[in-house]
Amino acid sequence: MYRRSNFIIVIMVMFFVGCSCNKPTEVILPTYDSRNVSRNASNSYSGTLCVGADGTVHVVWSDDATGQLKTYYACKTAGGSWSVAVNISGSTTNACSAPQIAIDQFGNLHVVWDELGSVPGSHAMYTNKPVGGSWVVPIDISSPTTVDGSLPQIGIDGTGKVYVIYDGGGGVLFFTIRELSELWSTPIEFQRPFGNPSLAVSNDGQMHVVYENNLHGIMYMHRTSAGAWDSAVDVSRMPAQYCSIADIEVDDAGNVYAAWTDRTASEVYFSKKVIGDTAWSQPLNVSSSSAGSWIPRVVVGSDYIVHFIWAEDIAPGYGDIFYKKELIDSSWTNVINISNTAGDSRISGFVIDGNNKLHVLWTEVPDNEVYYDIYPK
Repeated sequence: MYRRSNFIIVIMVMFFVGCSCNKPTEVILPTYDSRNVSRNASNSYSGTLCVGADGTVHVVWSDDATGQLKTYYACKTAGGSWSVAVNISGSTTNACSAPQIAIDQFGNLHVVWDELGSVPGSHAMYTNKPVGGSWVVPIDISSPTTVDGSLPQIGIDGTGKVYVIYDGGGGVLFFTIRELSELWSTPIEFQRPFGNPSLAVSNDGQMHVVYENNLHGIMYMHRTSAGAWDSAVDVSRMPAQYCSIADIEVDDAGNVYAAWTDRTASEVYFSKKVIGDTAWSQPLNVSSSSAGSWIPRVVVGSDYIVHFIWAEDIAPGYGDIFYKKELIDSSWTNVINISNTAGDSRISGFVIDGNNKLHVLWTEVPDNEVYYDIYPK
């Protein structure tokens, strides 16, 4: 009986050990916020986006998944899921940052970014993806004309011409145009000194630029479709304040809208120039908050309603993205928090599609992930 009991115990031990060895290892996958686009263990920053006529959302951002910041791209069809992110920087070993993306009326994608060269200074790099094709090898559109090519901004007109402005070094602003022949014009200087430029291009090829001058005012410049630049105009008209981080938009009728940060008071401002008016409207404090407000972005729908977002501090080191809109009668709606995250939400991209849906992109800190959302749902 004793021997029989030992035999049974041995059999039972062997059974349980065998079961334990054959049990598959449980894989615990990381959980992500559904709005997270980058979804990796590396650091992701400074994304921008555009939306095609078919509703596909295209996003680019900087990511150090390879150990060095590179420009990555992903897309999501209407109602679909995000594609696998791809590095579109090419074979460069240099750091790439501040990417900008735009789409033309044919559906071709165009991307520019700031690439740190092997010698001191940056280069404005460009690539494109034809409809149904692949990303082409990036080219330098700033050298050898300029010693620098940082902070490139991109816009496209109704014919498919691509317009880029950038800092050519020493606070000198340059522009270059990719003609329909796909050849780039020689970069031309058009303003100095400047900082933090933003570009909008109308369908007829007019260029609208805002930038920060050396007196910390927000200046506006306009280039006609015939190629003539108008004199710079002070849009902010706040000489006692430190104004920076401006954004600009132009609607289908040619009305122009500007937004900027008053860093002295930590508020965000708005002004517009309507067709037929000779001057910009009086600057309006849109945030009017006791908390710090920063980095405004403005877009306008086909219904001419103005949509305005900015980042606002919730607590030290943490903030969310807030939204208001200006209606046709020039009244403003109440403010809405549209990000509502536990981290620090830093705006990087804001566009409106043909159905007047808003698409927002931001970097979520401290996770350093790129987030996307659509509003209203």
